[in-house]
Amino acid sequence: VDMLTRALRGCDIAVNATFPDSEVTREREVIKEEIARRDDNPEALLYDNLGRAAYKVHPYRWRVIGNDTSLNRITRPVFLDFYRRHYVPWKQAIVLVGDFDTAHVVRRVAETLGKISRGKVRPDPARPMEPPTKPEELVVPARTQLAYGAVSYPAPSAKELLANVAGDILGDLLTAPGSGRLMKNLVESKRIADAVEFSFPTSRDPARFSITYTAPPANRAAIEEEIRKELRILVADGVTAAELSGVIDRMKRGRRLRNESSASRAFNLGFWFAVTRPEDADAYERALDTITPRDIEAFAKRFLDDRRAVTVVVEPAAIATGSDILAETAIIWRPHAGELASVGLFFTGGQSLEPRPGWAATLSGVMARGVAGKTHEEFERDLASLGLTVSASAAPDLFSVIGTCEPARAGLLVNTLFDVVTNPNMADLEIVRESLLDSLRGRADRPFETGLDKLNALRFPGHPYGRPDAGDETGVRAAGVEALRDYLRTLHIRDRLRVVVVGSADTAMIRRAVAERISTWPAGADLPLPIPDAVTSGVVSELAPTAQTIVLRSVAAPPVSDPDYPKWKVANAILGGRSASRLFRIIREERGLAYAVGSFYATRRLGAHLVFYAGCRPPFAAQVRAHYPEALYPPTPAEMDDAIRSLTGDFARDHERVERRAWYLGWYAAIGLDASYDEKFSDAIRGVTLGDVESVFEKVRTAPVIDLTYGAAPLPETASEP
Repeated sequence: VDMLTRALRGCDIAVNATFPDSEVTREREVIKEEIARRDDNPEALLYDNLGRAAYKVHPYRWRVIGNDTSLNRITRPVFLDFYRRHYVPWKQAIVLVGDFDTAHVVRRVAETLGKISRGKVRPDPARPMEPPTKPEELVVPARTQLAYGAVSYPAPSAKELLANVAGDILGDLLTAPGSGRLMKNLVESKRIADAVEFSFPTSRDPARFSITYTAPPANRAAIEEEIRKELRILVADGVTAAELSGVIDRMKRGRRLRNESSASRAFNLGFWFAVTRPEDADAYERALDTITPRDIEAFAKRFLDDRRAVTVVVEPAAIATGSDILAETAIIWRPHAGELASVGLFFTGGQSLEPRPGWAATLSGVMARGVAGKTHEEFERDLASLGLTVSASAAPDLFSVIGTCEPARAGLLVNTLFDVVTNPNMADLEIVRESLLDSLRGRADRPFETGLDKLNALRFPGHPYGRPDAGDETGVRAAGVEALRDYLRTLHIRDRLRVVVVGSADTAMIRRAVAERISTWPAGADLPLPIPDAVTSGVVSELAPTAQTIVLRSVAAPPVSDPDYPKWKVANAILGGRSASRLFRIIREERGLAYAVGSFYATRRLGAHLVFYAGCRPPFAAQVRAHYPEALYPPTPAEMDDAIRSLTGDFARDHERVERRAWYLGWYAAIGLDASYDEKFSDAIRGVTLGDVESVFEKVRTAPVIDLTYGAAPLPETASEP
């Protein structure tokens, strides 16, 4: 049988297949075996997950081969429906390359396929594209010894022919064996990668330009940084005419060799028919003769933007080193494709577990001044030379030490943080104590802070929540070196520690570093947290020589773990958590009774309160308090929208810096929520309804309150509103 007859039979099969049930079932099981084999191939896993990370809704995100679930859903009717819609004559092309009689071929095709109806031409539905608008990273654990990674950028479709040629040239220039920039740098010179390649599929819809690598897992961060650095150089400097000429000559030789095969030439023509038009097969060849360095530079500037990069890595699933130790310590990983990574050590309890008021703040202060054996100036100089930052802080529910670095130095940062929390600079204790005492004295001079301290003491009597973050003068003065060392040892319990890593850091190296540093720490149990006593109501006035009177109201509110927490956050935003809030409008804008007015609802693990506040002239204190309940009328849809936008917008903006993202993850983990709440918070806020907020308002209307007036004595209450 000649080749033309075979081709015509293939066309007939393509439009007249019957698909018996038995054949569909048999082929389904064959494909499942192929899926299993593909799942054992790390390169295949890399490309499958690259599609998943890079395309949010487009079908390019799906594996061509499917999965067991999708295959099980394909019944014969479903199969036939798809086949009849897409395998139609007007989508077919017969490509013949070789020495043949054209008239004879046309006659044979007409005799064989002419009786088949062409069918109605129906344009394919639009395929939505939602490429990532910010850097993203996906880490895929697998049964591998090496890491298989890709740094990928959005790229054009085949319709932009010149850009496609430019991308192919650029990929060759970077990864060609023996001459590619990245090949020479990563494989031959630095020897940190085993292989470097590029992928830029020619496709009907926008594609991806990806640099892929195979390497030991420990080298992953360094390789990805070198790739980004080289691409930034390309964007800035472009390519030389000599480089371009060398790549084009190499590509032409390869294409000439492939085109010597009639089958390859036929496939190439059919391929271009499917993605654009067959004429583009030759147009591509012509573009190689006319393309310039400026075209390559234009491609690089347009597409190779780190802000839209997607990084995917398939790496070993488990690290044996320290696995038993690390089972008791949570390490929270999150991708981040920026130039910096952040690492944080978070300890549960914070000021809630300090032995004396002010000890947590004192200890965080000496940690912030570095490590023993170095002056603060020497420590800061060392950090600057290495591109590291380190800070320490104590909060009511957690103790944290957090830093930033280049991703390749994340292991160094981990060890620096552990140096700080195990051997802090106690030599500067007196400097820290004097600074805290100055802060406490300054706080006493500020009426609002003093009034708030007194309100917290009334709401949380005898509990750490009821005292200033910096403690009190007696506690700070009692914080001696040995006493702080004893307190420090209570932090060194594996169950109290949460480690957060945000960025493209070497996971294996960090796990080993953490395991080594906590190997001598006891597992222990997390220390019990003191529960605040229930306080219902009270009315307190305290005179002070101030120009203003501070008018405060406290209503007991739920802790962060309560399901109603998001409802109270939205309710607070409507009442007084924003400049356009109700309290601001009612008390300041409409009546001019106070300048600073609003509300806040602090997030706490064990208990919280909603606080109304205002600072006013003494004659208007009673009127301000009388207007507080007026803000509790039912919420409107517009207010809900504004409050939700404000909360979610502020939350998103506060995540723009990598260290803040790390802080949120550690904070949520340390206060008893899973770190994943960081991803759930905004959805929880958006899920709050008008009825939810009204239920909060009703509780605030009817709940017992603590009212505190602090400051100058009010004049007789006959004063009128201004």
